[in-house]
Amino acid sequence: QAARILDNGLYQIRKGYSLADLSERYLGQEMDKDQELRTSFNGGPYSERQLRYVVMDLAATSKLWNRLCDELDPQLEGIVALEGRAIPPTGSMELNGFRIDLNRLDQLERHLHDELMRTESLLPLIEKENQHPSLFEGSEQEEGGRRLLANSPKQIKDYVQKRWKIRLKGTDEHSLMRIKHKEARELFEVILYFRQLQKKQSTYINRFRDLGTDGRLRGSFDALGTSTGRFSSSAPNLQNIPRAMEYRGLFVPEEGNRMIVCDYSQIELRVAAELADDSKMIQAFQSGQDLHSLTASQMYDKPLKHVNAEERQ
Repeated sequence: QAARILDNGLYQIRKGYSLADLSERYLGQEMDKDQELRTSFNGGPYSERQLRYVVMDLAATSKLWNRLCDELDPQLEGIVALEGRAIPPTGSMELNGFRIDLNRLDQLERHLHDELMRTESLLPLIEKENQHPSLFEGSEQEEGGRRLLANSPKQIKDYVQKRWKIRLKGTDEHSLMRIKHKEARELFEVILYFRQLQKKQSTYINRFRDLGTDGRLRGSFDALGTSTGRFSSSAPNLQNIPRAMEYRGLFVPEEGNRMIVCDYSQIELRVAAELADDSKMIQAFQSGQDLHSLTASQMYDKPLKHVNAEERQ
């Protein structure tokens, strides 16, 4: 945390913050972080290399503490202390994990499978010489060939060029949605929807099946995981679960417990209002107005009560 706060996010992308990274960067000391060695501590007696590994970790931590304390601005000490207090609950979240409702997961898996098959049937048939195996075993193979492969840039480009004489530069969402041709646009919407379903299947089905023996899903949390200092989550990203109940409903409490939702209301905007001493923003918050709706009403020059959800967003 101290190194990240000192960097203010500037090294987030091109530098690491592991003990080995910081030791090399601040102390000029290269550490032995061989993966086989790191996972070899399964009970003694320990080898000289293993003992040296432990000693080097302890020594490097102490040296880094002294080095970073010397560089830390006294005004940042409170922030470092605050982030330090976030470590125990963050570790607790990782260790506890979340209980997953396997019955709901089965239902979601069947729904995604059926929707993938239905969407695949909307893709056009391609000539036999270009065909690839279907995504689903037992899918009907028609005389004209197989369905266009939604993840094959070559197939998509060849088909669009031959069908509508449109030369695509790419097959990513941005490239496809730039095309205004009506029939081509309809095909691209099917392709993109198919890809979304595949991503959901990979992220929320395949990954959620990888549970601990206690039936709980565990991810990694990083209290300073972004360049702006916000929390991040990975493997899987538990902060990016779709709002739909079929996904959020997968997470259930243990018997006798309840889940609660806690959130600061527009906390970043409130901090910005305080720092900028913006009278309009401060007045809006003090009077209980929604700042997003208020901004939209001014942008679209319409009464606050007539601002719709799309305009607010």
